[in-house]
Amino acid sequence: MNIVRDLQIYQKARENIGLVSVLVVAGLLRFLFLTAKAPHFDEGVYGFFVQEIWRRGFFPYDPTNFHGPTYYYALQLAEQILGRGVFAFRFASGVFSMLTVFYVWRLNKPSGRILFALYHARIDVRFVSGIIRISLL
Repeated sequence: MNIVRDLQIYQKARENIGLVSVLVVAGLLRFLFLTAKAPHFDEGVYGFFVQEIWRRGFFPYDPTNFHGPTYYYALQLAEQILGRGVFAFRFASGVFSMLTVFYVWRLNKPSGRILFALYHARIDVRFVSGIIRISLL
């Protein structure tokens, strides 16, 4: 009986070590050189929409727009916490991307979790924008 319980504890610990390892690698790839690149066109558009939220107090929803308002409100929150600038936008996207890696890890079956999660822990910080784009709020 104790052997089975010890084996379960060992397997759970091994899974947690794998998850932490993947999240550390993903975090390094996303946050280490966050401001090394020049601002991209999309970041300027996001900045405009967040500025409109500051000016109007709300986001006027338009279904033909790039994203739903959830993403822009998240960027506004990042601006409130981290200050105005590209760093806040990229940091917010990186946090969403890290949550996506965690989500993918938890969804996948135990076999192949590390390879599957590492695939989604790639360098492209803007990966999460595809996930957020489907936001309907």
